[in-house]
Amino acid sequence: MGNIASFGRVLSDFESSQNYGGKTGDIFRMFRDLHWYLFLYAYWRYEESAGEQDSSVDAVRLSTVHQAKGLEWPVVFVPALIDGKFPSSRIGEMKNWLIPRELFPALRYEGNREAERQLFYIAITRARDLVCMSWYEEEGDSGMQPSQFIENEIGRDMVIPHPYLRPVQAVSCHAPEPDAELHSFSAKDLILFQQCPYRYRLNKEWGFLPGLSPDLGFGKAFHFCQGEISKFSN
Repeated sequence: MGNIASFGRVLSDFESSQNYGGKTGDIFRMFRDLHWYLFLYAYWRYEESAGEQDSSVDAVRLSTVHQAKGLEWPVVFVPALIDGKFPSSRIGEMKNWLIPRELFPALRYEGNREAERQLFYIAITRARDLVCMSWYEEEGDSGMQPSQFIENEIGRDMVIPHPYLRPVQAVSCHAPEPDAELHSFSAKDLILFQQCPYRYRLNKEWGFLPGLSPDLGFGKAFHFCQGEISKFSN
């Protein structure tokens, strides 16, 4: 829901730039401009929503390491820690880009071992009580080895091996302490919540933009009036 709200803000900003002064264009040009707006500007300008706090939900979250940055769970499972996959055997490999390499930091996008090591550190530090790291052997392939990061970055003595035939040792996990921070709310927030709690949630927790008055024609009439006023002022 937070990402849908974020995309709504992207479209609202794009609409504002396209219809400034009441100008209009054909639909095909608008979609072309939106394409370039998304890839050349919005991709870097708008952040992905972190979502709601779901610590009370009895569920398992599937996440990439990048998305897990800054978050924490009682237990974390990090699968497929195979040497050649994490770290990838293709890190640092020179790629054929569509634009000359000297025009952008190509090495940054081709990756390096240090960046992979930082991702591994992020993955194993998301757990508060227990982190389970696993790897596998493909049938008929005895060359599959666990990631070198496990021994190099953690140390053999810190890792407790458990063959797949044995159950993982039970570990006691505790729910996070309730937030004791005192929250403050403005009179406007309280009025909004009293009018409609779900509307408050949409606006304050997920970031949806409030709807415009139908009298304004969803912004077009307002932009047109602004354009007419600017003509008179000039």
